[in-house]
Amino acid sequence: MKKKLFILGFCMLAFLAACGGGEEPVADVDDPPAETAAQAEDDGQVDEAESSEEAPVEESAEEPAATEGDEEPSEEMEEPEVADESDMPLPEPADSMALTEVPDGGFAFAAPAGYEVTVTGDSAEVVAENGDPDVGPQFFLAGGPLEGVTTEVMAGFMASSLQEEDGYNVGELTELSINDLSGFAADYDGMNGDVAVQGRLVVLGNDTQAFILFGNGPADLWTSSTAAEFEALASSVALMEMAQEAAETEEKSEKPAAAATGGEQIAVDPSAAGLACFGTEDAAVSCITADGSWEYFSDDNSPLGGNRVAAMTVCPDGTLLMGHLFGISAFSGGEWREYSDDWGTGSIDAIDCDATGGIWIAHFQGVSTFDGSSWTTYGSELLEGVDDPSGLVDDVTLADDGTVWAVTSNTIASFDGAEWTVYDEAGLGDLFFFEEIVIGSDGQPRAVHGDGVLTFDGAEWTANEGDFFSAEAGAIDAQNNVWVGTFSDGLYQLSGGSWGVESIATGMSSNSINDVVIDEAGRIWVGTDYGLNVFDGSSWQVYRMDNSELADNGIRAMAVVGAGPVLPAPVDEPTGSMVGSLTLDGEPFAGTLVEICVESISGFYDGATPCADQQLFISTTTADDGSFVLEDVPEGYYVITAETPDGWARLTTEYGFGSERTPVFAGEETDIGELVITSEDE
Repeated sequence: MKKKLFILGFCMLAFLAACGGGEEPVADVDDPPAETAAQAEDDGQVDEAESSEEAPVEESAEEPAATEGDEEPSEEMEEPEVADESDMPLPEPADSMALTEVPDGGFAFAAPAGYEVTVTGDSAEVVAENGDPDVGPQFFLAGGPLEGVTTEVMAGFMASSLQEEDGYNVGELTELSINDLSGFAADYDGMNGDVAVQGRLVVLGNDTQAFILFGNGPADLWTSSTAAEFEALASSVALMEMAQEAAETEEKSEKPAAAATGGEQIAVDPSAAGLACFGTEDAAVSCITADGSWEYFSDDNSPLGGNRVAAMTVCPDGTLLMGHLFGISAFSGGEWREYSDDWGTGSIDAIDCDATGGIWIAHFQGVSTFDGSSWTTYGSELLEGVDDPSGLVDDVTLADDGTVWAVTSNTIASFDGAEWTVYDEAGLGDLFFFEEIVIGSDGQPRAVHGDGVLTFDGAEWTANEGDFFSAEAGAIDAQNNVWVGTFSDGLYQLSGGSWGVESIATGMSSNSINDVVIDEAGRIWVGTDYGLNVFDGSSWQVYRMDNSELADNGIRAMAVVGAGPVLPAPVDEPTGSMVGSLTLDGEPFAGTLVEICVESISGFYDGATPCADQQLFISTTTADDGSFVLEDVPEGYYVITAETPDGWARLTTEYGFGSERTPVFAGEETDIGELVITSEDE
């Protein structure tokens, strides 16, 4: 049975439920590959091949800015001032602008003259005929049903993504209305290579539907003409009835479900010491209970409010908090409670609890706290202490004395209950790019930054530089050793001023680390792009989909109650297989190399192929009719790449947001259908 791969585009942000309708595009293949650094969920554009069961389409343009894992965003560009939208008249579309309908997305629009329009499913790309595919001028539009969120939340998350993943400076969200649609907008700017880029984000909607519009171009063109073209396009947008989708439903993992009893009751009690839970890339939350059995929670089998869990923690009373796109799910005493996003803008980046059960979260443009009845938000300008704050608040944590510590992109801030104290570049002696802050048993904070740790003694910060690139996570053990998870260099340990490292070479499953947690028994729990790793001080125990009931190998967030659970014994799952076919410019693509591997593919790789430097990759060659078969594939999610005359192509999400992940389940065949590649000359 053929399995259609849905192109998610900006719908990957989980706001537009109708993503994936219609035919899917295939990107033209460039050589050499575009520059980017991969993460999570989140690499940038590389030469691409998109999946389609019927017709080829064009490759989307490169992502217009650096992704997470590249060099930190430049702070040189000033954040644009945003005018009051009520005073900003929108120009009328020119008579020469032809109407384009996107039935799958439920919208219609008029593109400016001199722009080429490509409609793909529920989205459209509008690119200037002589524009640079990297920086524009170009616009992107997408539509779908508005379910469970508001346009403000959508706009906040989009702004956060532009800021955190793409490195842009994003202005303040302002309200606007166009053609009886209401929503929010924000301007953004930044650098793409050596080109200054400016752009604008608009999110509109009514009671049932939503619409997203991005636009950007070189700063000089944006000012002189592109901004006016963007506003004219925006003023032409009208929502229409969405086409009924007939696409088959994507299969989901059949991992064991949690013991749900209905309503708000769940049999597993997280307040009992021993539970360990893991928020995954695409498969909600997997847990190990105290006795070593596996449980699985999703919004289908439990009251969990969202499947994309990005932050987790355990409160002093044993309550497990899980921050997801739509709010916070609290799990305690076998009961669930949901907290909506009443803090305002942005999804949750970090979460912690105080001694009284109050919740603290870090999010785009601030830190917010819930006292049991209402939310209070402290704007990021209070934590950054600069005239043009980036709005990026990466972490928040509570010390035993009640002090709240937070880190933004470039500052450390503490809150004593009355006011914030900010440590910036001037006070720290250098410009640092912070990721996490942890509190030692001595009560003093350690701030994890791009290539090291800053330690505070109550008066001064002392730097300990490591030899890694891009810290992604941090934790501190009972002996005040700091453990730093990195983007691609493994797990570093700072002990007594000296660094040690754990990695694939010492028994880990991946060097790409997303979260680190230490339980009360001293075990180190590490969530990676390719599995869960647990270190007992002498050896590693690794869990993946192919040897356990873990629902996804991509671990994004973790929480462990008390001393953690008994570790279950690994059990080898049966292998599966993957089949498909490849065409190049409409003809069967015979005799070419196809590879699948377990982590996202970036523009930089050390091996002979994009997959060859990963822990697991499987290769084959296409037959005369372009078909291929990959046998004995361990259960898991895989990214796909193929060699073409113009270079390597990969299956990617639309508009360059990372490698598309295709699941292979135990004992099953996954048919991905036809992969279509269009060469540069077509």
